[in-house]
Amino acid sequence: MSSQETSAPNRPNVVVIMTDQQRWNTLGCYGHPVVRTPHLDALARRGVRFEHAYVPIPLCTPSRACLHLSQYPASHGIRANETFPVPDPSRTMPALFRQAGYRSFLAGKDHLFGPEGRAVAFDRCVAFSHGGREPSPDETPTDAAVREGRKGLMARKYVEVEPFPADACPTARITDYAIEMAEQAGDQPFFLWLSYPDPHPPFVVCEPYATLYRGAEIDPPITKPNESAEKPLRQQVSQRLMRMDSYSVADLRRMREIYYGMITFVDDQIGRLLRHLDALGKRENTIFVFMSDHGDYLGDHQRVRKDVALYDSLVRIPFFVTWEAGLAGGRVERDAMVESIDVMPTLLEWAGLPIPRGSQGKSLAPFLSGAARQHRDRVFGSYGVEGEAYTAGDVEQVDFERMFATPYSWGNWVSRLVMQGRFSMVRTHEWKLVYYANGEGELYHYPSDPNEMTNLYGRPAYREVERALLESLLQWTMSTASTEPPYQAPEPPWLPTAG
Repeated sequence: MSSQETSAPNRPNVVVIMTDQQRWNTLGCYGHPVVRTPHLDALARRGVRFEHAYVPIPLCTPSRACLHLSQYPASHGIRANETFPVPDPSRTMPALFRQAGYRSFLAGKDHLFGPEGRAVAFDRCVAFSHGGREPSPDETPTDAAVREGRKGLMARKYVEVEPFPADACPTARITDYAIEMAEQAGDQPFFLWLSYPDPHPPFVVCEPYATLYRGAEIDPPITKPNESAEKPLRQQVSQRLMRMDSYSVADLRRMREIYYGMITFVDDQIGRLLRHLDALGKRENTIFVFMSDHGDYLGDHQRVRKDVALYDSLVRIPFFVTWEAGLAGGRVERDAMVESIDVMPTLLEWAGLPIPRGSQGKSLAPFLSGAARQHRDRVFGSYGVEGEAYTAGDVEQVDFERMFATPYSWGNWVSRLVMQGRFSMVRTHEWKLVYYANGEGELYHYPSDPNEMTNLYGRPAYREVERALLESLLQWTMSTASTEPPYQAPEPPWLPTAG
């Protein structure tokens, strides 16, 4: 169904389901050998699932800005979690749908808009963070108890069992509100950002999910001895800041068990939402997008959670789109590459709405309809903030003993020590190049090294590959420079006329 055929009374509903920090392959439909996700797998089979989807930056707030503004970090300017809220919420995806007559809703984690921005972008917002529901006059006593019980858990490796019944926990409560919102929309089309805080830390989940994978053959982390020795300095420092020497094999296994349980809990709740949409008669003409804002190491590369790097563990995400009334399903795309900035123009085009000036994404609609033969053959990303990257001499001056003597803090992993100094990535099916402003680099060859263990950067045999990828990266950097405010150059009379 083309955008021209989408008349106002038949405009599709839109549900963007976003999990937080979920690795790209942790769904049954992606072939994971352990994680059980039957509802998401079934939803994916009814739509189009992409094997190669990526975010431009693997950090919560900047990644969410990329999605909702359809811009790269260098254009929207949000490059760290501390730089929210978004400066102009009226230009974001939910605000554009709201301006077009949709009811716009947020159920779950925000970490982009803030209270003032929510008032612009959403008709109703019920916000949760990793500590539970944000304080609200209409919260239940259990909401408050969950929030109190989660204080301080972020600093722990994993937490085992959350002492509340499943229907009182944030994942279920968020789904309760999502169902309410779909009902509240009535006959109006609605946009819903269903944003689950899980499986992001704290690694805690209620029963039966906390012990669901105990005893299962858990896939081990992928590492190699002394891997970081041939990687950029900030990665070596980050590994030290994470105190990886304190993680045992049993710790990493239990972390994965809890993480997988959190994902299955989300899957069960999505199944509940789908049943309610069926009962309301709204499922067929609802576009579902499933994605995450970034991934997680889970012990790969001898690291946990996330840090300042651009490995596939972090930038590659699960991604599928399902629209039973307007998109032929049962399709898996293994060649086309997708960026999260492509979501907004795709959804706007399908809803028959204009794509705003300044959008840097590429609509999937022509490719999925067959009007375009290909979408992308490479993706890009960037990380880091202003300033010079720390040198080995700078690192020698850091008082690590003092840092280790202080309470554990995830903030150490994204401190100035590793955030300062920018770097960018180009990723094709065969190669990834990560180039750092201080001259360091990473080069990986996927056919021979799918897990990015061996850094080939700087080796003479790959000089031509580096040169071609650097040229591609330079072209991307130049072509995606900010175009706001738009500039219209004067046209002197000696220019040829258009046409």
